[in-house]
Amino acid sequence: ALATDGGDTGLWECKDLHKGELWWSPQHYRLIGYEPGDFTPSLHGFIERLHPDDQTRIHDELLQAADKAGFDIDFRLQTRTEGYRWFRSRAKVFRDDAGTPVRMAGIIRDVHDPCMALVKIQEHGDALHAIFSLSPDGFVAFRKDGTVGYVSPAFCRLTHLSADDVTGLNES
Repeated sequence: ALATDGGDTGLWECKDLHKGELWWSPQHYRLIGYEPGDFTPSLHGFIERLHPDDQTRIHDELLQAADKAGFDIDFRLQTRTEGYRWFRSRAKVFRDDAGTPVRMAGIIRDVHDPCMALVKIQEHGDALHAIFSLSPDGFVAFRKDGTVGYVSPAFCRLTHLSADDVTGLNES
């Protein structure tokens, strides 16, 4: 409890996969803006809180998890006050002596800020790619080790070299 109480990780368990009843740690509730006891967690309630674009994918992942050892998935959940936020959940499936999946336990982590940072990086990368693709000037970018990491389409047109011919070459 001390390790998870103030962090970005909550715990959960489905003690009986056939019933689909869930237990959430207090921090799990708090990650989505609630307090323990505000509602009884259930698989149905979890699916309802998923972003509509994630519901089918996550539902399918959960069904397939019983055939695997578990899962590691990212999704958006509706929080009480902050709208949808990105979370990552990892789980392990436990089996009875006959090998039948009977319970599952895992963690949930708030990964919203790193996900949003990646989105911004992707957006900036897309903008730079558009600029370099449209520019008549040839551009070459070098990696830290001094090898070519990127050449613009204009560079290829001007030099009659392909990106594959140049990428990885050293500066000299």
